[in-house]
Amino acid sequence: MWYVIQVLAGTEHQVEYQCKKMIHEGEEVFIPLIHMEKRVRGVNQQVERTLFPGYVFFDTKEVEDLFFRLKKIGTLTKILKTGDTFTPLREDEEELIMRLGGPDHLVEISTGYKEGDRVVIAEGPLKGLESLIKKINRTKRTAVLQVSLMGEEREVTLGLRVLNMEKGKDAE
Repeated sequence: MWYVIQVLAGTEHQVEYQCKKMIHEGEEVFIPLIHMEKRVRGVNQQVERTLFPGYVFFDTKEVEDLFFRLKKIGTLTKILKTGDTFTPLREDEEELIMRLGGPDHLVEISTGYKEGDRVVIAEGPLKGLESLIKKINRTKRTAVLQVSLMGEEREVTLGLRVLNMEKGKDAE
């Protein structure tokens, strides 16, 4: 089961590295990442960002043991709970993260086009998930999605190239 570890934003990779040193057989620790395009001095460059800043994911069957192992890490870590119980991600939340990022937990940039008032995703992880898209920023080449994490609705920004935009209309 996947558990979510809350960490200080910006320390995700440090905590992931520390957790990998104390991982047991059959366990996995990861940070879902996204590829996005950023325009730097007139040139589009691909950058990598965390999908959920401030969170590290841990796949384990031994959550109580994980709790004690995390105490050995020198930075703030907290397994998310519901009440007094460590709560794993719901199955549908886990499936969405796997669908977006695959086994490498890396969400690539999708490509789509505008057809009337709707966006059609031609290729990439957003294909078939158009209904989750709440906003598109053509200039920044991003799509904002409404997703659930630990039962709470959150907005996440993913990379999206929108081709064939209707003239005179903005995708935002």
